[in-house]
Amino acid sequence: MTFRLIVFVALAIASSAHALPTRSASSGCSVSINEDLNEPQPLVLVAKNLGVGYRWPVDTTGTLKFAANEEFRLVCSGNGNYLMDVGDNKIQDIAAYCVSDKTFLVNSVEYEFADLVCKKTVPSVVRKTGKTCLNSYTQLEIGFDLGKDFLGTMDVCRDQNTFVTYYVKVNLPKSIGGFQSGYPRPSWSQSDFWGPYAIGDLYYRPVQKSTMSLILKSEDLGQTYISSTTNYYFARGHLAPKADFVYGSAQRSTFWYINAAPQWQTFNAGNWMFLESDVRKYASSSQLDLEIFTGVHGIATLPDEKSIRRELYFYATGKERALPIPKFFWKIVYDPISRKGTAFVGVNDVYVTELTDDRFICEDVSGKIPWLSWQPASIRKGISYACAIDDLRKVVPTLPKLDVAGILS
Repeated sequence: MTFRLIVFVALAIASSAHALPTRSASSGCSVSINEDLNEPQPLVLVAKNLGVGYRWPVDTTGTLKFAANEEFRLVCSGNGNYLMDVGDNKIQDIAAYCVSDKTFLVNSVEYEFADLVCKKTVPSVVRKTGKTCLNSYTQLEIGFDLGKDFLGTMDVCRDQNTFVTYYVKVNLPKSIGGFQSGYPRPSWSQSDFWGPYAIGDLYYRPVQKSTMSLILKSEDLGQTYISSTTNYYFARGHLAPKADFVYGSAQRSTFWYINAAPQWQTFNAGNWMFLESDVRKYASSSQLDLEIFTGVHGIATLPDEKSIRRELYFYATGKERALPIPKFFWKIVYDPISRKGTAFVGVNDVYVTELTDDRFICEDVSGKIPWLSWQPASIRKGISYACAIDDLRKVVPTLPKLDVAGILS
């Protein structure tokens, strides 16, 4: 009996030595969209029962935090797209659950967050909403078709007769400080909303020179205004800029030509860029979820050889003029909770020699906005100023209708 007892104890000890370790209680998961979200990246969304939206970072370095067993959603939408090495059925849309640290449960299998990638890049789309904006124009939306759901990144108000985008709207989250920095810029896409015009070709500088020469009836002036070696040319001026979006997937969705207008590059990389950056810093530091509307107004001009100012268009032939180049860019920053907002205006004319009254279309209240870092009096960087939204609406009828309680400062 003693021998049998010794053998039993020995076997028990040996068996326990090979037993699987017990997982300790999870304290949750923490990953970085700047370090752990690999390409082609899936859409990282909130759980389906919470609606349709991105899961936002909790800090300015792009950290995503999940409680133990917390659910969220991974999507690889698009034809022929799916989550790589997750199941045998080429899964496009699935729930994921936090296990611990950077480990997640997907399709009953544990994966490291960095290994959860799509077969290819998730494509954005442009589509009509079936609604109108400003009473009579076409409302479009840009975003991601998820089958039964649609993840929008911006709304677009567009005149399909003149091919002018009057404004775009985006929701700028307070978590914008944690955006994916340095995300690669994709090629621009035209969409089906440009009629007969190959808009991408019109941005080539030799084409711009020819167009300006025709409008101003002078090849010398065309060569003078559109430079081959400096930043004096018309750039693809983002209305909703790439950096206003947290995830690289959403940043890519800004590269549709309906989200751009011809903008002098020195202005685009000058005061307008400073303003965009300041707005993001303000949203992050103030921890406010803001609504941002960005649009255009008027038609830019340049003087011909007789000093007569000619209206500028991006497309011109002997008789036809189309696609007007805007005289002004404007941006509204609006807090829907306090109902306070401010309008900002930039003059799209970097050759102006005299600051006439028509450059200032509303009363300047920039002195009430302490967080601006631009150089508003610089002609090269674009004459810029701020004003009350309702004041700007007196001159610009294509502003969205907002209930405004005062200046957002």
